[in-house]
Amino acid sequence: MDLPTIVFIPGAWHTPEYYGQVIAILQAQGYPTTTVSLPSVGGLSTMLDDAAAIQDRVSRLADEGKKAILVMHSYGGIPGTESAKGLAWRTRQAEGRSGGIVHLVYISAYLVKEGMSVSGMANGAEWPQFLKLENGMVFYDPSAAVQNLYNDFPDDQNPETWVSKLRPQSAASFDGSLTYPAYRDIPTTYLLCEKDHWKVVKQVIAQ
Repeated sequence: MDLPTIVFIPGAWHTPEYYGQVIAILQAQGYPTTTVSLPSVGGLSTMLDDAAAIQDRVSRLADEGKKAILVMHSYGGIPGTESAKGLAWRTRQAEGRSGGIVHLVYISAYLVKEGMSVSGMANGAEWPQFLKLENGMVFYDPSAAVQNLYNDFPDDQNPETWVSKLRPQSAASFDGSLTYPAYRDIPTTYLLCEKDHWKVVKQVIAQ
């Protein structure tokens, strides 16, 4: 039996490099994996641009007859969800096609209602002090990143290594609203990370 391909969707400010360790573990167990570089990380792209990049990658897998599991973190939950339109395994089966998305996994990710965005979840609140908006890009203050993003790192790893790899994020990406709630059509799992200091989990629960 062929194992599904696990597709990792990073959050804002993050590149696929962050998933290297978990990918190595999964591949050692025989799971095929891939990651998507979001155009909004380091570039002035929108949420829909990110969704298109994800959809392109997953469409190719589906057209090869492969099943896929989308694993989304933080901001990646919105473009990841958006990208799944027309790619649900059950939908493709009904159309006489093989392959497609069999499961959605959200890891402390934005699981939002149709019409909502990251900005919408913030209810008009100002940018936190550790985020700096400049020329359409949002920069994360490195001095706050360890506590906010990497507070639960193992003692034998240095979070500063990963802080140095953060990229600026397109401000426009946070304004993109979800148009397709894929979680209604595809089996879904939400992984609640209790030590996550970011506000995503509280905002999702508040819905």
